[in-house]
Amino acid sequence: MAKKMSKASPLALGEALPLSAKTKKRVLKEWQNVLAHDPKLFQKAWVGSANRSMSIKQIFGIPLDQDAGENVSFSNLYTLIEDFMTKVVRATNIQGSKIIK
Repeated sequence: MAKKMSKASPLALGEALPLSAKTKKRVLKEWQNVLAHDPKLFQKAWVGSANRSMSIKQIFGIPLDQDAGENVSFSNLYTLIEDFMTKVVRATNIQGSKIIK
């Protein structure tokens, strides 16, 4: 019996449509609200994901019984992720896969 294939999401295929002006404004507003509500959001997410993942700890050389937040080199990487996401969200135009500032 042949397996029925479902249509993949456009996001899964990398075919996302550009955001509308209204959606861009909403994303910017919500981004500011999220960071104002919890300025350490990315730090918490970064450390929390590592604490739940043995693979992440192994890749970064963190002992499995150590809290990832105690590893200074690892826990400081969240600032790079936060800076990148902030630049992406603040981009003025998103067209396909190109981000134009």
